[in-house]
Amino acid sequence: SGALLSGKNFVSCEDLTNTRNGMVFMTTLENLKIAGDQSNSSGINHSILHGFNYSPPEAKFPGWIQYGSYFSERNTWWPYFKLWGDYRARVSYLLQNAVPQANVAVFQPYTDLWLKHGPQFVPWPKKFHPQYQYNLWEAIHQNGSGCDYVTENILNGATYANGKIRYGDRSYEILLMPEVETLDIKTIESLRAFVKVGGRVVFIGKRPFKSSVPNEMAKNDAIIKSMIDDLVKESNGQVIDYPAPPEDIIGWYGKMQDFLDFKPYVAFDSTNKYLIQNTYKLGGNFLYFLSNYSLSEDVFIQAEFMAKIDQTPWLWNTDTGERFIIETKGNKLNLSIPRATSIMIVFDDKAEGLKYHPIQLRADSKEITESWQLELNHINGEKKVIEMESLIDLSQLSETKDFAGTAVYSKTLTLENEQYDYIDLGNVQGVAELIVNGKNLGVKWYGDYTFHVKDVLKKGENKILVKVVTITGNYLKTQKDNKVAQKFVKNLDFYPMGMIGKVSIG
Repeated sequence: SGALLSGKNFVSCEDLTNTRNGMVFMTTLENLKIAGDQSNSSGINHSILHGFNYSPPEAKFPGWIQYGSYFSERNTWWPYFKLWGDYRARVSYLLQNAVPQANVAVFQPYTDLWLKHGPQFVPWPKKFHPQYQYNLWEAIHQNGSGCDYVTENILNGATYANGKIRYGDRSYEILLMPEVETLDIKTIESLRAFVKVGGRVVFIGKRPFKSSVPNEMAKNDAIIKSMIDDLVKESNGQVIDYPAPPEDIIGWYGKMQDFLDFKPYVAFDSTNKYLIQNTYKLGGNFLYFLSNYSLSEDVFIQAEFMAKIDQTPWLWNTDTGERFIIETKGNKLNLSIPRATSIMIVFDDKAEGLKYHPIQLRADSKEITESWQLELNHINGEKKVIEMESLIDLSQLSETKDFAGTAVYSKTLTLENEQYDYIDLGNVQGVAELIVNGKNLGVKWYGDYTFHVKDVLKKGENKILVKVVTITGNYLKTQKDNKVAQKFVKNLDFYPMGMIGKVSIG
């Protein structure tokens, strides 16, 4: 918000800084993706990675570690790190060249915060007023709108016209004032100017009733309270009182949005605590960035987007840079967003291009239940081959819970025909490559572990091979004499790893 209000669109931060009690060695590329997507959703568009672990060759494995997510050439998943890096670079570039949209202003009650708790700096603000203040933006975005945080200085430096607060290039239709107690007279006059041109103000939980002037407090407090009461009385319903949120702040904001009859940028048929959206303008067109933060749950929604009814929705693949037309009429889309997955949708006048054909999982898909041969190639040089009657989290087996490296699952699959479109590996914890009949079908490192297999499977015997690269943390947890490792992992649980299933074809 500060960057945008000051006319800047390049927002940087130190990112992905695991510390002593963090998941340094347990971190997967999928974990990194979710954390990075959350940074982007909060407004960051240029992440400074913290940080690569430089160690001399003679340093005992895992090397010298202080902070970071074990970005190191000794990490098992390091060969695939570029996939995450390319993804982040592509998304960041797009967002640096797009303009975040905001239709709601959220007031920051700094005066009250300082009066109650004093200024906070190191290590970070830990006390809030109100307690939900820094969850408000998420609830607004999860209900399809967008917001900036503003202060008294912003309101007093703004202009007011056509029902909007305008500050520089930013503008807002609604001002939320969460449990504000202390307000300056000049700010109340700014609120009056906003209401006069048709703007709407929502006092959440309470109305302001205190003055920031330290002398003659009773007298000045009474002036503030009287001015606010008059503002509400004379506003013709444009200034309202609304109760503070209960535990479910997402549902609470959705009800307030409906109560205000306020149209969001994206209208969802239902909200989901793991789903968030950000709306941008890019070259005059709307760009929507939707992220599913869950590590385990897929999100299925219908979304109605604010866009011209005659424009064409495009899906921009953030992994590859490819663009596909979503075949539909109008601006309502049925979306399936797998775990840990983000999508970019752009509405454009251009109507010609490749069509989007996602894999459609079938209810009658065939589960592959037969046993697998598992070859374990440990980073310590050990090799082992075991037979698995059924797939299971490797961290749950005594003979594999200390594994770190590449686990190769293989089997021969006999089919009566070749009429299959996909193989779904189900729940995979790690980076996976699928090789069918000698053909490498690519890499999956987050979200949906489903691969196209049309024209690859054949009638009769098929050789299926899945390479899964695991984390190092479970192995390091068992190395009790490794002081560097134990500093980070001794208090952590074993992390799931391997191909857990179920595996199916359809």
